[in-house]
This record gives sequence, C-alpha cells and structure tokens, in this order.
Amino acid sequence: MSYTIPANWDRITLGELTQSTRPICYGVLKPGENVEGGTPLVRITDITGNYFDDSSLYHISDELDKEFSRSKLKGGEILVSIQGTIGRVAICPLKYRGANISRTIAVIDPDPRIDKKYLYWFLRYYGERELFDAFGATRASLNISTLRALEVPLPSLKEQQRIAAILDKADAIRRKRQQAIALADEFLRAVFLDMFGDPVTNPKGWPVGNIKSLSKRFSDGPFGSKLKSEHYEESGVRVIRLQNIGIDEFKDTDRAYVSEEYFRASLSKFECRAGDIVIGTLGEPNVRACLIPEHIETAINKADCVHCIPDETKVSKGYLVSLLNLPQFLHFFTGLLHGQTRTRVSSGQLGRLGIPVPSLTLQKEFSDFRGRIEAIKDKITISDLEANSAFESLSQKAFSGQL
Repeated sequence: MSYTIPANWDRITLGELTQSTRPICYGVLKPGENVEGGTPLVRITDITGNYFDDSSLYHISDELDKEFSRSKLKGGEILVSIQGTIGRVAICPLKYRGANISRTIAVIDPDPRIDKKYLYWFLRYYGERELFDAFGATRASLNISTLRALEVPLPSLKEQQRIAAILDKADAIRRKRQQAIALADEFLRAVFLDMFGDPVTNPKGWPVGNIKSLSKRFSDGPFGSKLKSEHYEESGVRVIRLQNIGIDEFKDTDRAYVSEEYFRASLSKFECRAGDIVIGTLGEPNVRACLIPEHIETAINKADCVHCIPDETKVSKGYLVSLLNLPQFLHFFTGLLHGQTRTRVSSGQLGRLGIPVPSLTLQKEFSDFRGRIEAIKDKITISDLEANSAFESLSQKAFSGQL
C-alpha cells in the first residue's frame, strides 16, 4: 500500500521493530491431542472479531511447549493470523503469559519505539482491508518474511498513543451496535424456545414432519464440473456459496457470479429467488440458514448450500429459519457428521430429519414477532454500516498523519 506520511514521521519495518526483542515467528506445527491441564495454545479460531477469545482454548503437552519455546508468549504481544483467514489481529492478554501459539499464528513482540495498541490498529487496518494480499500474501498464507518487510508509519510515541486512543473510542461505539444486534438475536432465540420448546426433546408434543416433506423445494447445489471457479464472472447471476450463509444472516461481501448464458444453458434448475431459504451444511457451524435478501432477484446455490422453499401451508419461513439456527438444533446431528478435515451434513440427512411442527397460528405469531425484531436489527445495521464507513475514513487519516 502506498500512502503519504508527514515529513517528521518515520517508516520502519516490522523486522527492524523486533530486532532487539525476538524475531517474528509462528508456533507449534503439530499440536497433537488436547491435553487437559496442559499449556494453552492460541489458534486462529481464538481470534474473533480481532479480539482474543479464550472460550475454547486448546492445550498441548509441556514437552511440546518446550520444543517451541521460541513462540512462548509473555503477554502483551501482537498476534496475527497467517494461514487460512489471514490478517486477524489480537493482543495477547497478560493472564496468558506462558501460553503458546499454533502454526497459523505469528507473534510480534515490538521494541519500545512503538506503542503496541498503535501497532495493533495499524495491522488491523491492513487486515480488515485485505491489504496483506496486495503486499504479497496469498489468500491462504502470509509468509513471515513478508510480515517482517511490512513498513509501519511511525510518528512520535505521544502521537501514536493519541491515535490509538481515538481509534479505541471509535471502535467501542461500533462494538456497542454489534452487541445490540447480538442481544436482539439472543432475545429472539429465547422467545422461540418459550413458545415452542426445545426442538430436540419436543416437550410440548408437537407433531413431527421431516424437512423435505415440509418443503416445496429442497435441493443441494451442483457438484463437480458443472460449477467451478473458472465459470465465475464479474457480473451476471449470483452464486450463493458457503461463505455467504451466516447464522440467520446473509453475508453479502464475498460475491461470485455466472453469466446469464451459462445459467440458462446449464444451471437454471438450481435457480433460487429472493426470500427463499439457503442452508449451509459444511463449515462452522455445520448447519446454519438465512433468507436470500430482496436485492438478489435470481441466484443459484453452490454445492453444500441447500435451497429450501417451505410449503407455507405447513411451516412458515420465519419458524423454519429460526429453528435451523438454534444451537440446540445441532444436537440432531450427533454421530451423523462425516468428512476427514471439514465435517459436513449431507442434504439427504438434513431432508430426512424430523422437526416439531406447531400450529400455523402459533408459527405466524412468532414470524410476526421475528419481523419486528428484524426491522429493529435493520435500523441498527444501517447505523453500524455508517459507523464502519466513518471508522474506515478515520483509520485512513490516522495512518497518513491527517487525524
């Protein structure tokens, strides 16, 4: 990335900033089995939303930890994901002094010339805008040598601390909006369970029907040679992929298309429409669903993305989407998941699954309530998008000396 900085700022590489501390490095190559009471191991999954998340830490043996003593953490270091989803950033909490990192993480322990929070925000700025790709990384990997060569704009320490404090405050506002959306989702799940009960145990004794029989259409996307990345175009008919299906959220950032001609010739039977349900059956979590948004009039679903049009004389969209996204729903698939590296649920297994079917009157009551909650979330989301845009502008100014 080329950018202009004030004459009194320096440019200095991360390699130079870590010469007197320790070289930037990655961690444990093969962690082995999870060892109860062992050394905590920070993996890419432990960096969530660019913050350290200790909710599901893995543990390795003390012997393996000693073998990789070079990457042992002291607390306060910057952690950057370098494999898979590159560019996630977090600061290691002091209480995890003595933990280690996996091969997917690089540790950056800079010298006192740079404020760690300032460096965190600079690396986060790079990661969120996918600038590491432009800097020489691939989509799957960021080399340590590439990371060491990255130049950081370096004002005085006092100015660094001022910039970091401003970005901290602006980010706190963004996070409050995101927390409000999370609370709304949590409230909706609580209302669902109160009205219908746990779908696994079905304590209210609702009739049961399998998902496919409750649907007008229930089909997976094309496998094999019919839809490959070389078929993708810059515009045309939208392709809905796994990365677009979130938990009750359509993620519209990673877009792919096929031409109108190829769609009509080879893929028209996979046509999806706005308002239809798409269900992801691979990834995290193994089952998640969302509605196709109104602005996508025509699309196709890719493999492992099940297209579902509920028969609304039997089951409402709002009820079915909410049920599919309940954490409890995953218990249905205990013992059914398959796959060596990434577990999946087959569309056949999903379609045969029996689910509670409450009265349509009660389903409609819930769907109406869900609609009101979604309207509130939409307003918060619009506000959040505006805040994100303002934050991006703020960050850009911060690292070019215009703040």
